[in-house]
Amino acid sequence: MTIKEILDIEKTNSSDIILFKEGIFFRAYNGSAMRISSKIKKLKVNTKFIKVVGQTVMYCGFPENLLPELRNQCVEKKYGWRVHGEKRVDILDVAVPGEDYEAWVRDVLSKAETPSSGTPVGDKYVERAEKLKTLAPVIEKHYDLIKWMIPKINQFPRDQRFLLADRIEKYLLEILELLLAAMYSARRKEYLLKVNYKIDVLRLLVRLAKDLKYVNVRAYDYVCQQFFEIGSMVGGWLKESL
Repeated sequence: MTIKEILDIEKTNSSDIILFKEGIFFRAYNGSAMRISSKIKKLKVNTKFIKVVGQTVMYCGFPENLLPELRNQCVEKKYGWRVHGEKRVDILDVAVPGEDYEAWVRDVLSKAETPSSGTPVGDKYVERAEKLKTLAPVIEKHYDLIKWMIPKINQFPRDQRFLLADRIEKYLLEILELLLAAMYSARRKEYLLKVNYKIDVLRLLVRLAKDLKYVNVRAYDYVCQQFFEIGSMVGGWLKESL
């Protein structure tokens, strides 16, 4: 099963944990990863940007030989258990009211982007290298979004290319500049707050383009997902800067 097929299944999953067998491991993605790591077994949640689907994925896993132990834990907690052949297991009705997936994603991303501890005190070069390493992923992600969006906005009607399309392109490039400024400046918080503001403006501009039928709903949904992930990463750094 491809990662796209897995994520399509996960999109409709509002209450269960879906485990997919991959080699000698079982893995849970996105909402399933949140539920298994917080309600059944404490697992390390990893993040990875998957180019083929254009998004950052949260996932965790465990060796296949731990599956019987996991099932016993589910029995104790009175969760349902459903097996789909050899490649998939569903743990049923795990979600609880008030579950906040978006807050969990922000927390996971902020931890993933936090510099590792152990930087020698006073070693400014090492400290700077760590900061550059943590900022680089969001810059690359936003750069890829620009590459994807510019051909789309160039297809806007002629009378909008120097109005709405130009404004969208302007904000996209300004965000890139602000992210680079945050990388090199001590005024990190100031620049990241500006990034958040401009992302919010972009959301409205792209929504307007969608409502005017200059972009289709599928493209609009994709852009919104990218804005959410970029905003989550920026939000993690902002929290660290407070």
